[in-house]
Amino acid sequence: MQNKAVRWIIYTALSIVVAPAIVFNAGFLLVGDYERDSGFLGFLGAIYGAAMSGSVSAWTVLLGPILAVVIWLTVIKSWQALAEKSAPATAQSAS
Repeated sequence: MQNKAVRWIIYTALSIVVAPAIVFNAGFLLVGDYERDSGFLGFLGAIYGAAMSGSVSAWTVLLGPILAVVIWLTVIKSWQALAEKSAPATAQSAS
């Protein structure tokens, strides 16, 4: 159980660090040099500052990847539970 908690902490930390880098690079490719004076570190400061002031969009950028993983795993677990629940009923009706 402890390994699973450590793994989720690492995933969350990576989400908080990697997601802004992906957003910055996508913006740079689409818009151009939009953080001309401060670059990537200025962008990080803006994202983290907005998150600390309670901006929902900043938190969405920071936690979006980990939330996507949580939703995906929840869907997979739900499908597995439904398959296990319906499998015995199907086997009984076939015999």
